[in-house]
Amino acid sequence: MQSLPSQIQSSQKRLRGDGLHFLEHTRGAASSFADRTLSAGQGFLAETREAAQALRGEATDAGQHWLGATRDEAKQWARFVATQREAALSELRLSLLPGGLERRLLAGFMVSLDGLEHRVEARLSELERRASLPAATKAPFRGYDELTAKQVVARISKLASPALESVAAYEQAHKRRATVLKAVKARLAS
Repeated sequence: MQSLPSQIQSSQKRLRGDGLHFLEHTRGAASSFADRTLSAGQGFLAETREAAQALRGEATDAGQHWLGATRDEAKQWARFVATQREAALSELRLSLLPGGLERRLLAGFMVSLDGLEHRVEARLSELERRASLPAATKAPFRGYDELTAKQVVARISKLASPALESVAAYEQAHKRRATVLKAVKARLAS
């Protein structure tokens, strides 16, 4: 059996040897880690520089393209303004001729009357279309015609089936609002 001091000495030798072994291997691994990290950092730096140069090149090219397009657009506007100026001056010269102002006013009235005629024809067609639909002349409830589609849809959830059918028929014959018609259809289906 060993004495305590010799046991301590043996333990110290073994631990010192294991510790030195640990330090040698750790130092080697740390050195390898540092070398690999340095190499990776240098590679990252080089790639970052290349990417920055590529970005700068792309941005420069795009900026030059944009600048050229802006110049072209400005030239087109300058031409447009110049032609409009000439057209306006030409109109002014014509209006200063004897009867020119009267001619312009009558032409303007003619255009307005043509527009009014088209609106009257469209309204008459709409009235004829409504007359050909089944009779749903009475509003489904008081104040219906003053309500927005959103307001009508809000009320639909509270109506019974006969009232829903009345809303559908009246809406189809009059305003034909898709929102209202879809809401009625959905409510009837539920």
